[in-house]
Amino acid sequence: MTIQLHARLISLTFLSEDQGACGSALKPGELQALLKLEKRLNFWRTRTLSLKGKSMIINTLGASGLWYTATVVNMPDWVDTRVSKAIWGFLWNGKTELVKQESSRLPWQHGGLSVVNPLEKARALKLRWVPSVGDTTCEKKWVFFARYWIGFPLSRHMKGWAFLRSNKLPKHLGDAKLPVYHTVLAAVDWVGVDFDLLPNHSVKTFYAKLTPPAPQRLPCALQWERRFAMSLLWDKIWGNIYGGLSTNWESEIARRIAHGVVKTRAYLKSWRGLAVSDRCAGCAETETISHAFCASSGVSSVELGVEINQQII
Repeated sequence: MTIQLHARLISLTFLSEDQGACGSALKPGELQALLKLEKRLNFWRTRTLSLKGKSMIINTLGASGLWYTATVVNMPDWVDTRVSKAIWGFLWNGKTELVKQESSRLPWQHGGLSVVNPLEKARALKLRWVPSVGDTTCEKKWVFFARYWIGFPLSRHMKGWAFLRSNKLPKHLGDAKLPVYHTVLAAVDWVGVDFDLLPNHSVKTFYAKLTPPAPQRLPCALQWERRFAMSLLWDKIWGNIYGGLSTNWESEIARRIAHGVVKTRAYLKSWRGLAVSDRCAGCAETETISHAFCASSGVSSVELGVEINQQII
């Protein structure tokens, strides 16, 4: 009861599932993080933004309202599901996602949009305060409480935290812990590195450890390299798509070409199942992306290859 009262006093709570489903009014003082996220994204949906602009809105104005609460409160699965639905619905205007979510979460230099992963960001925020548990000079009240619940398990991961195993410190040895501490211990196991060996204990560092590493090449990049029979400078290609004097429309087309998701006739017929011909209007061959931009009559694959390698699709 004491913990629940404290949560009310500092106004840290996600909506209950019933309130989240029906959108009912909340009591004064409670944090409406989820509803604010959806409201902000709906407001910006009326603007004409590029994918890069939308990703910046998601990371700065949208999901940022969740982090204060997520620092000390677990994010329920239904909240993560609803947040993800709002994020991807805003990014793609409620239409079919042309690029996998895993690819969109990659950094810019790897072909992604740097769209934040809410669940992993919430875990990284909780890991930020874990180093204080192993700091012998820290005398904050919450640290003593955390040491009681998770000090002993943490001492097994961190060599310099052996003092947490001392019999002089009270410790909880059972498996029944508060949900937030279960989440912290699971995140520590996933990181799998002694925190003292990390360059710093920032949220950015923990987030990078919790998210999957970026692949060396995306499948679409390998397809283009096979098509031109040469290696391409993809770090420059991805970095230059949104740059120079290109308009948003031109940049979006360039990005779709690079990812191989331009809606050609073959795409519309095979994936969408539309009653249209999959033949190229210029030469009657099957109109795939590779054919449309490299082999169709009037298109020089050599010129396109040079343009790709220099400034970019």
